[in-house]
Amino acid sequence: MRRALLYYLFIRRVLPGGVGHNALAATTYTLVFALFLVEIITGFAMLTYNWGGVWHTALGWVFAIAAPQQIHLIHYLAMWMLLGFVVHHIYSATLFDIEGREGEISSIISGYKTVRRHGGRMK
Repeated sequence: MRRALLYYLFIRRVLPGGVGHNALAATTYTLVFALFLVEIITGFAMLTYNWGGVWHTALGWVFAIAAPQQIHLIHYLAMWMLLGFVVHHIYSATLFDIEGREGEISSIISGYKTVRRHGGRMK
């Protein structure tokens, strides 16, 4: 994970090895899924704030944690973090496709991904 972070920060010039996602990407996806949960919970809580009934009972605990305006701010900030992730994800996939020459982007279209053999040739 450290090598991947140093590469993304332009400190290390060598691509982190491995096929598929690296450890930093896996950790980032865990955080992205957590942000999705925050978006869903805060969004439905704001939607059902004035409804009452079952939905308010199910999501009323959110307003015990923070005021409605703070819940709105959390929802808003999570949205921008997710949009930032989308930009970074496109950048990273393109960077790895160009520098690694392993078909990160082209595999989405063709369904095939090239992998380096031990001798350095593509398979």
